[in-house]
Amino acid sequence: EEALERVRRGMYVMLREGSAAKNTRHVLPAVNEKNVRRFFFCTDDKHLDELVDEGSINYQVKLAIQEGLDP
Repeated sequence: EEALERVRRGMYVMLREGSAAKNTRHVLPAVNEKNVRRFFFCTDDKHLDELVDEGSINYQVKLAIQEGLDP
């Protein structure tokens, strides 16, 4: 998986959930206790109507928890 390869190379990986790019559900399985500090939430470019309906980072945190990430 691309996310794990980036982590192995010392890079950070964005969990994106914006209007244009959405990869949170796809990347979350790569997150574990040892590498969690190499991942971060990014709202990317989110349209105003989505911000009003879903929120920003809070939406991503809720989504990650629903997908099984231990808070």
